Amino acid sequence: MTATLPPASAWPAHLYAHWYIACRSKDLGARRPLACEILDQPLVLFRNGQGKAAALLDRCAHRNIPLSAGWLKQGELQCRYHGWRFNAEGRCSAIPGLCSGSSDQPARRVPAFAVCEQQGFVWVYAAANTSPNHEPMVFPESDNPHYQQLNWSFSGPSTVEDVAENFLDGTHTHFVHPGLLRNDNRRGQITARVTRSADRTEAYYPNDQTLDGWMYRILTGGLKEINVTARFIMPSVLQQEYTSNRPDYHFYYTVGLTPHNAGRITGHVCMSFCAGRWTPLFKLVSSPLFRIGIAQDLGILRMHSAHLQRFERPQYAYSELDLLRPHIDHLRQGLPAQPFEREVTLNL
Repeated sequence: MTATLPPASAWPAHLYAHWYIACRSKDLGARRPLACEILDQPLVLFRNGQGKAAALLDRCAHRNIPLSAGWLKQGELQCRYHGWRFNAEGRCSAIPGLCSGSSDQPARRVPAFAVCEQQGFVWVYAAANTSPNHEPMVFPESDNPHYQQLNWSFSGPSTVEDVAENFLDGTHTHFVHPGLLRNDNRRGQITARVTRSADRTEAYYPNDQTLDGWMYRILTGGLKEINVTARFIMPSVLQQEYTSNRPDYHFYYTVGLTPHNAGRITGHVCMSFCAGRWTPLFKLVSSPLFRIGIAQDLGILRMHSAHLQRFERPQYAYSELDLLRPHIDHLRQGLPAQPFEREVTLNL
């Protein structure tokens, strides 16, 4: 079927041709529908009679009441206004009181969205009435029995671009996370390799000796070498990967961002890590430390978002230290996918 885009959308059309996390699997029960918003589209999620997740536009075809305010009946959505029922494909399956004729007519259908449930998350393809030509990304090592996982979510007022830069940028860590990640009075020189391809951009920091905050001292104690890759994957996945001189030490910190509207976002965190015999202890210790870091980042992002409201639009200046933001913007704006590579030396 032809993809259906919202009228007068404020988002570039290419951003709809992607998967976004709508919710955690455990948050979508079998008894009640769940309201969600992706790219300014109000959606309703529910489970059909077989327990499979489904997503429709959250608007009854009859009088446009939110279907998320209704009920589930025999695995279908029933509107609370006049009782019209819709199945997982958006077809009208019943109109109470209708004596003759079929309830299912094209004008009575609700736009439906492709859904994929995997690794504890419900993903929704943002273009309605279309069959995606690719699957959602798989969180690395989250199903590997040698790795352990930590998962949580956060929400706040911001944009994909600003959260991505915050998460992947090393130059703010001395000031937003002083002592926790880095120290301004103990900097070290490092050369990063920055690359960009069709769907991602990343900065690779080989043998990063600048990670001298007490969190890293706790989590990487005894390692002689730490290699860090900061990665952005279209449309809104952020990832930090840590490797070391020890083959049994490997750590992924992945965040799937879901833009609800122009000013609010939710991040779903999936951490997968292997630290040899210390893996269980790593899980116990790392969770509160990373939550402290997230809280600090959310604080600066809230301040940033609130202050931007005082001006007509952002006016950003850049330096050579802004390694990934120009490439994140390039990809998000749908500009030509020309490969890029360069090395940058900086004092971290």
